[in-house]
Amino acid sequence: MIVSGDLCINGPDSDAEVAFARQALGLLKPPVHAVPGNHDVGDEPPGQEADQIIDADRLRRWLSAFGADRFAFDADNWRVLGINAQLLGSGLPQEDEQDAWLDAELGATSRPVVLALHKPLFLQSPDETEVTATSINPEPRARLLHRLRRAPVRAVISGHLHCHRDVVRDG
Repeated sequence: MIVSGDLCINGPDSDAEVAFARQALGLLKPPVHAVPGNHDVGDEPPGQEADQIIDADRLRRWLSAFGADRFAFDADNWRVLGINAQLLGSGLPQEDEQDAWLDAELGATSRPVVLALHKPLFLQSPDETEVTATSINPEPRARLLHRLRRAPVRAVISGHLHCHRDVVRDG
């Protein structure tokens, strides 16, 4: 099971909410892999709410409860990777750490890859130039897409928008 974030309402500022979310996921039978969303660790700048931007303390809260903010596992012939989208464009040192981890993971597999993250890469087109809280912003998106295009990534799944969307790009 993959959970693409927003397990909490006020997780960025509540140890109790993040702990409750971890406890609740622990009750599920299948292996559960989760990445945080903006309601769990805060948003990357500029964010939806200026007073809930991701920072070291908010990320620590998640890591204390969940142990990690990214994951990798094999499922049949697929490699499944999950990243913390809230780090993209944050400027936190953990963003560089995640980039290096993702490069290593993508470079170490010839299997087709599914990438899971909280925010969608874009709404309609990877060329969108608007800075927004609804998808990954242009500059970090360009860096991520560069990585993904060099690897056998075949699908990207996300949450955040609370609706169903199915977009096919470049096959």
